Amino acid sequence: MKPEVGVGDIIKNWKIVDIYFKWNGQQNVSHAKIISLDGKQEREIRLSYLKNGRIGYPDRRRPDLSERNLTHGMSATKLYSTWHGMKNRCSNDLQNSHKDYGGRGIKVCDEWLEFENFKNWAISNGYSEDLTLDRVDVDGDYCSENCKWATKLEQTINKRNITKCPIMAFGETKDAIEWRHDERCHKDITVSCLRYRIKAGWDTELALTKPPERKHRLSVEKWLKQNHPDIYDEYLKQ
Repeated sequence: MKPEVGVGDIIKNWKIVDIYFKWNGQQNVSHAKIISLDGKQEREIRLSYLKNGRIGYPDRRRPDLSERNLTHGMSATKLYSTWHGMKNRCSNDLQNSHKDYGGRGIKVCDEWLEFENFKNWAISNGYSEDLTLDRVDVDGDYCSENCKWATKLEQTINKRNITKCPIMAFGETKDAIEWRHDERCHKDITVSCLRYRIKAGWDTELALTKPPERKHRLSVEKWLKQNHPDIYDEYLKQ
């Protein structure tokens, strides 16, 4: 038998302050207005959900697990996610990316198996949320000697499966991917377009700055209509 609940009752750190009916289009359904014990949150919920215990804690944590979950207080941070993802790629063979990391023999050093050690290295080596963890040697392990914080562009260039295309222009030599993000490169030029131009022997600065030409093939009907409107109608009758 479902337990009875009433105004003033406390269920999972929520206090019932009102009980009423709401029409759902077919019938009246019992609802309750509840607030968290600290008074910071307020919700409306079906009374049947309360009776069945189908309601979460206001802070989304069971009280008996809070202390364990907040050992370092960083479980929900990007840094912790980076550390967790690093370990998974190297040790969890169910991960799609495992073949490119642990499957190639890449490991996480013993020191970094503890989050606190990884966090201390990250903070002392310029960590910020707009940077990503990058290995200097793409065939080396995750360790302090082989890792740095890099921008997404820098990490993309460092990937082992990226075909390099160094281009010298304006007195500088950079990869095609880097030039694509340079303000001197025309905004509509793609990396593949840039590589094609260089391979075709274009002057490098012209290859970077000349807008791409978009040629559209006209159908026979459109070509006739634009160039020979006098025979266009005859063509359509055929």
